[in-house]
Amino acid sequence: MKHLFRLWTGLARAFLAALVIAVCVPFPVSAQPLPSPTEPEGNSYYLPSIRFPTTTRRMYIEDLLRAPVIGLSPLAKKQSAQMTSQAATEVESVPPPEMAVLQPNGLCDPSAGGSDMAVGWDPEMCAQMVIRQGDQLYLAGKPFTFVGTNVSYLLEDYFPEEEMEKVVSYLAGVGVTALRVWLYPQHNLDRAEHLFDLGGKYGVRFIVTLENYYWDKGAWWFDNSDRLREEYLPHVRETVTRFRGRTEIMMWELMNEPNCSGDIYGNCPAHLVRWAAQVSREIKALDPCHLISVGVMRIDPTRETYLCLHAIPTVDVISIHRPVGVEYLGEMEVARELNKPVFVGEAYSEAYDEGCHLLYDGVLAERAEKIAADLAQSLAEGVDGYLLWQYGHGQVVRDGEVNYYCGMQDYMRDDPVWEVLRQAPVSRPN
Repeated sequence: MKHLFRLWTGLARAFLAALVIAVCVPFPVSAQPLPSPTEPEGNSYYLPSIRFPTTTRRMYIEDLLRAPVIGLSPLAKKQSAQMTSQAATEVESVPPPEMAVLQPNGLCDPSAGGSDMAVGWDPEMCAQMVIRQGDQLYLAGKPFTFVGTNVSYLLEDYFPEEEMEKVVSYLAGVGVTALRVWLYPQHNLDRAEHLFDLGGKYGVRFIVTLENYYWDKGAWWFDNSDRLREEYLPHVRETVTRFRGRTEIMMWELMNEPNCSGDIYGNCPAHLVRWAAQVSREIKALDPCHLISVGVMRIDPTRETYLCLHAIPTVDVISIHRPVGVEYLGEMEVARELNKPVFVGEAYSEAYDEGCHLLYDGVLAERAEKIAADLAQSLAEGVDGYLLWQYGHGQVVRDGEVNYYCGMQDYMRDDPVWEVLRQAPVSRPN
C-alpha cells in the first residue's frame, strides 16, 4: 500500500508540474499553415445497384451513407477520435489567402443573410432562371414551388446512358417538376449536358449536387485539404463555368449532407462554414444567376453552425433532409430568421426490406397517404420544394447483365405516391 501511495503521489506531482509549464510557458506559434490531417484512402463512388433478387444485402445502404450522422462503427469512432484529438492539440493557423475569413467573435454574422435578393442577381441575365426574392422563389415574375425526387445514380457510369431519357420522361409524366442529381468530379460532363437537354425537353429542372460527403471524407476534409483544393474546387469551377447558362438547372448544391460527424468542440464547424463561404462565393462570381444551397441534412452539430452556413450571403436556399412526417422546427425557425427559402431535399420512408420486397400488404398506399399529408403541411408552412428519396428505376439490362435499381426507401414505377405529386399545388411548366 505504501508503494502504491508513493506512486500515486509521484504521478500527481508530475501532472501538476506539467500543468504549470503548459500554462506559464509561451507556446511557439508558427506563421505557416499547418499540414492537413492524413487523408484516408478511398473514393466517393455511390453504388446503388446489385443483382436481383437478393435477401441478404441492401441495395441502398442508408445506415452506411448516414453513419457520420446516426452513429459510427467502432473502427470509425476510433479513427474519428484520433483525428479529433490531433486537431484539438494543434494551434489554429492563419487561413490561406484563397479561404474566406470568418468573423472574429463567432462563426458568423447572422444579419449578413437577410438581403432580399440573391447576391449578383441581374434581372435581364437571369430572366429564365429560378431566382430568390426574400423567402420566396420566383420564375418569370411568379412565385415558384416544386415537387420531385432524387435520382442520385443518373450520371454514374454503371447506369446506362440510354436509360436516362426513360427516367426523365417517366417522372415528368407522373407529376415531377424537379430532380436532384449528383454531379461529382468523376462524372462525365458531356453526359450531364445530355441530361440537361432532356430536362429542357420534358420540362424538368435540376438541383445539381457537386460532391458527396460520405465514404471518403471526414471533418478533416473541410480544413483546406488537398482533395478540396486539387479535386473538388477545380471540378466546381469547370462544371459551373460550362453550365452557367443552362436554364434547366434550378440550383447548385455544394455537397450532399456535409457535416462534422458529431464534432462539436473541435475546429470542424468553423472550417465547414469557411468552406461553404469560399465555394459559394466562387460560384456566384462565375454564375450570378443560379441559386445555391449548401446541401446539409439538418442542424448538425449545433444550431449556430446551421444558422451560420445559411447566413452566408452567397447561399440562397436552406435545405432539410428528414423522414416523412417528422417536423424539423429548428430548421424552419432558421429559415424565417434569415428570410430565405427552404426546401426538403430528401423525404424518406421505408416500404421495402433489404431484398426489395414489400414490408407488408398495403404499405405503398399507407406511405403515399403519409406523404400527401406531409407535403400539404410542408407547403402550408412555407416550404418551397419537396423531393422524395428516391426513385428506383427497377430492372436494367446492360451487356447481358441484369441489375435491379431498388432500395428500402425507394419509390418505384406505379407507386401511388406519383399521383400525390401529380396533384400537388405547385408551379407547372407551361
